[in-house]
Amino acid sequence: MPDTTNRLSLPTILPAQAQKHVTHNEALQILDAIVQLVVVSDDQVAPPFGALDDEVYIVAPGATGDWAGQSGALAILQGGAWMFLVPRPGWRAMVLSRNTMVSFDGTAWSAMTASELGDVQSIGLGQAVDPAAPFAATLNTATWSAVTVGDGGSGDMNMVLNREGSGDDLGFTFQTSFTSQAVLGQFGSDEIRLSVSDDGITFRDGWSVDLASGRVAQPNLPRFKAHMNFDQLVLADTWAKLSVNTVDHNAQGVFDATTNRFVAPVMGTYLIGGSIIFVKDFGVPRHSIRLVKNGVTEIYGTFAENSGGHVDGRTGMTTHTLEMLNAGDTVELQGHSRIYDSYFGANHTAMWGVLIG
Repeated sequence: MPDTTNRLSLPTILPAQAQKHVTHNEALQILDAIVQLVVVSDDQVAPPFGALDDEVYIVAPGATGDWAGQSGALAILQGGAWMFLVPRPGWRAMVLSRNTMVSFDGTAWSAMTASELGDVQSIGLGQAVDPAAPFAATLNTATWSAVTVGDGGSGDMNMVLNREGSGDDLGFTFQTSFTSQAVLGQFGSDEIRLSVSDDGITFRDGWSVDLASGRVAQPNLPRFKAHMNFDQLVLADTWAKLSVNTVDHNAQGVFDATTNRFVAPVMGTYLIGGSIIFVKDFGVPRHSIRLVKNGVTEIYGTFAENSGGHVDGRTGMTTHTLEMLNAGDTVELQGHSRIYDSYFGANHTAMWGVLIG
């Protein structure tokens, strides 16, 4: 009979051996060390100060001192002395210092891959396992890369997100300090939506895409249309703000019907326009209109004048332009009557605008 077993190198009791308990106890100590193998660390090249009996270490490459020549071996402290075991290919160990499973391939120890770990119920990268999030990671950069054709792959990278039914949520949630600020995906419907929130509770759609038609909607795009519901008198040779006071549409409340002005909610390029209808007082005046920014600056390209034959309640005029506005800038529609006082008519005197970029 050999002195040790083939797989674990456990000492065997020989016939007529004296003090058989010594050999037996040594075998038990080895089993105690390597069954359910847990090591303190795998990056030490020399015995650590303050090591305790029965602690196990994987000796790192380049071992020195009492561990010299034992790189890759299991070092076990027993009775104040170090005992070394040579691992076999396929041995696995949990490294407590790194909370990582490692395996021995016959030459070196290395962290186990997902395929080696098998059916893993949860993984924590850089953090403790979170039962509520089976895959959880704390890191600064993550890269998903396709296997190239040269490495036997297709070169494609295709990530699939799948939900059970139309009423379920599917997508990405963006958070700051774990407060949700945006969601992108299918949330409670079949539409693809980008929604944002400033409190993590109320979300507003920036845009959505209908699956059946491909139609893109922007329900909260700043836009408005308003008209004047009375005939406004404008004195001769005087520019006057036209009192557009009735809102037809006013997404995000960008038009103030009390001041008769559009107020830009964000910096951007806006398409803005206005129209008037002539209502005769006496004489044949020349009507003019323009758009004015911040109450004082005529927006270039918006001045228009009708000096031909006016037909009461029929002659009208329209102006529109693209204008770059800062948040808080205002735009109003102004009218002018040359030579004679005149009225700007109800309903068809109107103003509109929309953010386009």
